[in-house]
Amino acid sequence: MRKIILYTFFLSFISLRLSAQSGQSVYNFLSLPTSSHANALGGTNISLVWDDLSLTTQNPALLGAEMDNQLYLSYMNYVSDINCGSVQYARAINEKGAWSVGAYYVDYGSFENTTADNQVLGSFSVKDIMINAAIGYNINDYLRGGVNAKFIYSAYEIYTSTALAVDLGLNYYNPVIDFSASVVAKNLGGQLQPFDEVRESLPFDLQVGVSQTLEYAPIRYSLTLINLTDWKQEYVNNSIKNQSEETVSKDNFGKQFLRHLLIGVDYLPTENFYVALGYSYKRRTQFDGGGGGFFTGFSAGAGVKIRMFDVNASIAQLHRSGPTFMIGINMLLNNR
Repeated sequence: MRKIILYTFFLSFISLRLSAQSGQSVYNFLSLPTSSHANALGGTNISLVWDDLSLTTQNPALLGAEMDNQLYLSYMNYVSDINCGSVQYARAINEKGAWSVGAYYVDYGSFENTTADNQVLGSFSVKDIMINAAIGYNINDYLRGGVNAKFIYSAYEIYTSTALAVDLGLNYYNPVIDFSASVVAKNLGGQLQPFDEVRESLPFDLQVGVSQTLEYAPIRYSLTLINLTDWKQEYVNNSIKNQSEETVSKDNFGKQFLRHLLIGVDYLPTENFYVALGYSYKRRTQFDGGGGGFFTGFSAGAGVKIRMFDVNASIAQLHRSGPTFMIGINMLLNNR
């Protein structure tokens, strides 16, 4: 099992350059959070070692035998009639590994099908679906690897598309000092069936993250770097008038670095309760001047364990129209 995971990493990182080519990509719904805890910490967190199955959708290397017989459900109202949901289930292989299966959907609601002169012919639905199977396995006492294979299906009226992708993750965790470090390559793969005749790239993302609990305080911080293969993050700052996109996108190294950085903090007064806060500079600059308000770029959430249930809720602004609410329930089907 260790050799299989290591060989998979080796072969996949050889193809990293090909998968990370710049350009427009499809299936960008894959970047939406499926974990309420990660959503509260800025939207992405790949290094948080916590008894929460939803975090393994962020990094398959976080999947382990300690999550045996867990079931996770989530729901998010993204905006207007757009609804997102996920389900995930895990079982231990032995004391060193585990597997999981799950699904994620985005339903964009119903749309009217009209002619050029606005005659209504009927209605149609638009949806994205992802089905996944993952495995995580301990390489040694501190290092764990994980692989997450995904089948992607999108249907937009008469246009449909399918694809296969894989996420590869490594996690180092030292329980003595509660320090964790991870690297993940997400969405390596390609389309089986394009929407049209032209094949498009998947939203590949290389991410690095660390989490550390303070020695003398119940506080854990997380730092996550995302989109590392697309360093120059171009955007238009809506708070500045009469300037071109080219002018706006020419920023120094410090600002570009901040656009890749997500900052998250957990307050952990007990083992059964947490409060989380996150900040995304990129999201702040994207929505600045667009009516987002003072809290644009910030996210927050909390979670509590009640017997066999872990209930998590979070709020974040993922789009200009306002905040998005997300709830997740993690259930241990065996008694705790």
